[in-house]
Amino acid sequence: HLTIIPEKQAVHIDGKNELKKFLKENSKKSRTNVVPEKLRPAKLYFTVTKNGSIKNVKLDRSSGYPLLDEKIIELINNTSGKWKPAENYKGEKIEQELVVSFGLMGC
Repeated sequence: HLTIIPEKQAVHIDGKNELKKFLKENSKKSRTNVVPEKLRPAKLYFTVTKNGSIKNVKLDRSSGYPLLDEKIIELINNTSGKWKPAENYKGEKIEQELVVSFGLMGC
């Protein structure tokens, strides 16, 4: 897996902390039956397009709770259009793949 970091990375328009807060608050119902000791660190990937929309959301590692996994995927999809796209060194907008970790170690 080769990673190229753009000159300016894609960012959520409200910032990283607000995104984490959004994910945490809106996944509460999906976390009600979660047993912390059984929760696994999960990871999903998604692409922020040149126009700030979201595509290719895919779960790489499950939290062990399918409803929670599905909710986080849904919430990431709901942020489409709320991103400032990445830019290369010429200032041209480019796509960037980002990673969200959740569960034990993430939001």
